[in-house]
Amino acid sequence: MGFYRLSLSLGLMLACIAGAVWAAPQPLISEIRVGKHDDHTRFVIDVSQKIDFNVFTLADPYRVVIDFPEVGWRIDPAAAKSAVGLMKGYRYGLYRPGRSRMVVDLSGPATLANKFLLPPEGQRQYRLVLDLVPADRTTYLKTAGWPDAAALDTPSVLEDPPIADPAVEKPRNVKRVVVIDPGHGGVDPGATGVSGILEKDLVLSVGTALRDALEATGKYKVVMTRDTDIFLSLKARVAAGRRARADLFISLHADSAPGSRARGASVYTLSEKASDREAEALARAENQSDVIAGVDLTNESDIVTSILIDLAQRETKNSSVKFAQALVPELQHAGGVTQRSHRFAGFWVLKAPDVPSVLIELGYLSSDHDESEMRTRRWRANMSSAISRAVDSYFKQSRLEHKAEAGD
Repeated sequence: MGFYRLSLSLGLMLACIAGAVWAAPQPLISEIRVGKHDDHTRFVIDVSQKIDFNVFTLADPYRVVIDFPEVGWRIDPAAAKSAVGLMKGYRYGLYRPGRSRMVVDLSGPATLANKFLLPPEGQRQYRLVLDLVPADRTTYLKTAGWPDAAALDTPSVLEDPPIADPAVEKPRNVKRVVVIDPGHGGVDPGATGVSGILEKDLVLSVGTALRDALEATGKYKVVMTRDTDIFLSLKARVAAGRRARADLFISLHADSAPGSRARGASVYTLSEKASDREAEALARAENQSDVIAGVDLTNESDIVTSILIDLAQRETKNSSVKFAQALVPELQHAGGVTQRSHRFAGFWVLKAPDVPSVLIELGYLSSDHDESEMRTRRWRANMSSAISRAVDSYFKQSRLEHKAEAGD
């Protein structure tokens, strides 16, 4: 019996080792080529092994969505911005664990004439080939739309928790919860800097540094909406803050205004009426994040309402403004702010009715000065320290106000 047990144990160990050794490597996309021909535009994706794929088209804006199993990417990001034939550009990245996505932006309506996977030949790898031909809008709309299985590719969002009563204060010995939301991610790269740095990577690095700075104080429980390069829908970001019962939600972004001399950081809080045209345009662009990533918004609904929602939103907006006012001088000291450093607009990600929320534009990736600073470790440390000090200041002021209201 002892020999049998030993043999069984050794067998299981060897099976596990063999499984680890012989596990299939992750598929790797190594090159993407786009060619313009007389009657069509050809899109070729080189991939290291045979993979399943799903292709569908969407309208408004016109785009082609390609879903794969999770893959690695070794392609030149700069090529994704090049317009060739019917293609304006493309985006790619992790859409959810286990699934990668590529979204090809089209210059106009086009039909998918061919889609096939070529086997390896000589030095060539597997090649996924898509042929696009021009079409009119009526023809395009006949085949555009979400496939039946699209719901399986949509990151799930748990049911919204009930609206919190803003009059109920947390016990003083409980750590405050701060949710850090690095914007964009995965298939949604955000803005691109003058040297090629991607917004999604920059804000993740700052978010990680801010998390470390806040946790080092011992005062806060910190939750990250994402800590890797993955896409999250706007609704998922808001829901993450509400599920965490956050006392503060900080969304991190980096601005871009090619052709202008704009530079410096700015802070945004929620308002259905924008403070200026630039703020309105920025909110409109950021609110398109889900569309950019190819998210099915057909059944999306606004945040749940209740008898507390008006009171909660009023109190939440006031608290958000107070935090913004604490942030601006700290950001000014850390690296400078724009002339209108606190602005208002209808950012979807700030719409949690019971979580004070701000969106920080850390600077302009389109500015040579800002972008060169952003790429330094010193700037990231200074910026995260500045935001951490503002968080301390905000909660200190909140405690004083609650104490005064209680008559202590």
